[in-house]
Amino acid sequence: MSKLSIILSIALALSAVFSPIFVAIINNWNTSRLRIAEFKHLEEIKKMELFQHLEETRFQKEYDAKKDAFLDLIKSATRYHSDSNNQKALDSLYSSAYCSIAVCSTDTCKNAISSFVECLVASRGKENVEEHFLSDFSILSHSLSTELFIRDNPFESFKEK
Repeated sequence: MSKLSIILSIALALSAVFSPIFVAIINNWNTSRLRIAEFKHLEEIKKMELFQHLEETRFQKEYDAKKDAFLDLIKSATRYHSDSNNQKALDSLYSSAYCSIAVCSTDTCKNAISSFVECLVASRGKENVEEHFLSDFSILSHSLSTELFIRDNPFESFKEK
């Protein structure tokens, strides 16, 4: 045999041995890159789910705090309205009004609460107290409902997408 055919035979034998090894190395390298990218993607999805859960929890706690404060304000207002000579009921009304104002996020709601309390205390002993109370209470309830339900709820816009 000639030298050239021996060299070609050796080259073909070596390429037959090393070719699958190089292909396996390249495939493993590409597979590992894809798996790393997949893990990063899964990690990002988990982070987003966690942040969404945290935001929902924060929103629910804020909603519950507002609801409790507003409920306490309404109870105190009706207690004071039924017995306007009771100093303890007046103190409770002011306390619940301050708590409600503290959890409000809009000036409209804060102004509605303070206006309601001022009108309720000022209307003591006047005529048509019941009529004024119901009118002021209606304005307050609209403002509180707006604060609780229509304020920028990020989950309502998220659900629409």
